[in-house]
Amino acid sequence: MEDVEALMTIAQLAMGLAGFSSVVVTLNQRSAVNENEKYFFFVLITVTFTAIFMALVPLGIHHLGYVGASLWKICSTIMLTGSIVLIVLNTMAVPKSLKTRGHIMDARSLVSIATPLTLWLSQLMNIFSLPI
Repeated sequence: MEDVEALMTIAQLAMGLAGFSSVVVTLNQRSAVNENEKYFFFVLITVTFTAIFMALVPLGIHHLGYVGASLWKICSTIMLTGSIVLIVLNTMAVPKSLKTRGHIMDARSLVSIATPLTLWLSQLMNIFSLPI
């Protein structure tokens, strides 16, 4: 499997992001952390650890003996499922204060919706061996 270095780099970058986030939160301790800040930290941590898991999935599947197209079809299925679960969990955790103030459909939210949709489309194309 020739992509091991790229996958390990993704996992290392995600771990660095999680560590940096923890340092920032620790240094930014005020008397109280509001509900919105907790939510954004939750999203950051869940996305980070999902990226680590997704980067290591192909290595684990490869060690089970799968190679080539079958390896990437299995990994794409797992990644598609994992990303859908991640979006559902993060959406369910949106605090009421963000829902009521109308921040759900601002520009950042549209980008955060469009990005997974394009990734899902590419994963589906990979699963069903459709040309890109």
